[in-house]
Amino acid sequence: TKKNSISSPIECQCSHLTNFAILVDISSRVNPKPQSAAINRALETITYIGVLLSLLGLAATIATLLFIKSQRQKDVSKYHIQLCCALFGMLLVFVIGIDRTEHFGGCVTVSVLIHYFTLVAVMWMGAEAVLMFQKIVIVFVQITTRFIVVISLICWVTPLIPVIIPLAIDRNLLVKRSVPDGFCFISNVTVFFAAFLGPILLILAFNTVVFI
Repeated sequence: TKKNSISSPIECQCSHLTNFAILVDISSRVNPKPQSAAINRALETITYIGVLLSLLGLAATIATLLFIKSQRQKDVSKYHIQLCCALFGMLLVFVIGIDRTEHFGGCVTVSVLIHYFTLVAVMWMGAEAVLMFQKIVIVFVQITTRFIVVISLICWVTPLIPVIIPLAIDRNLLVKRSVPDGFCFISNVTVFFAAFLGPILLILAFNTVVFI
């Protein structure tokens, strides 16, 4: 919508939710093309429903693994809980702030949090691949509390590196504030590949090698 008067400048406002595909959509960063209102509404509706259902499912999973003692004591549950927490954080920040481009500082914060939680979740997927290898291939291996603490530190701290570097270089690389297709996530293609998609593909390749 557009508000205008003789005594005040034009004020642009947006009341839509950017669809979830924006996190990995390269075309929106290289050669953005406008989509019809019907397609946008459909994508937004699917995003809202999908994210809300995912949040409910993750919350239920976390509660189940935490409050049922027999499940909580399993090694795999300790991994699952942290993976679910990272996914829950990413989805919650996404649905609340992905399209809040009107405040630069808040938009950068949303971008950083989505970036961080996504990489943490992917790191935990890699950690679970290692755990499965230990349980299925090595078989007779004891997962100690110290080992889980070390893995937790690696999974929660390592993603800070690709998150902090572009933030320190230029915060403008982390948001796209153009109207009407702006979003609070990495807009620069180089940063997108180097700091986000690259690490994800690296972990996926690692998982492939582990399972092969």
